[in-house]
Amino acid sequence: MACDSELFRVDSFTVDGEEWPFTDDSATIEGAAGFERDISPSSNGQDYTTRKRVQRLIKMKLQFTGAKTPDDVSKVCEAQIVMTNLHTGRRVRAGKCSFMSMGEIGTGPVDVQFAVLTPFQWL
Repeated sequence: MACDSELFRVDSFTVDGEEWPFTDDSATIEGAAGFERDISPSSNGQDYTTRKRVQRLIKMKLQFTGAKTPDDVSKVCEAQIVMTNLHTGRRVRAGKCSFMSMGEIGTGPVDVQFAVLTPFQWL
């Protein structure tokens, strides 16, 4: 039984069916709604809001172990990424993801970002 009061936490990170090792608590989702709103104050009368699109991103600290290479990561294009909270069983699926950027290699886990081109599906 899932605990409804527990916040979503990524414990498992899977790319096209292959689980990838990452630093605990480092996988995050940015821009999940796909938009943000700003207030547009009026000098007289009612204020309004404006809406603009924002990028959907997945960020993580990847641990290069075994046969995983930077080339493998940079070749990710239109992949399905599934992130799971193993304690609650809650999952989020990003159906069309592509490699975006990679940080410095050689000091431990590497910052990696993926662009998400479709809305997230919360399962």
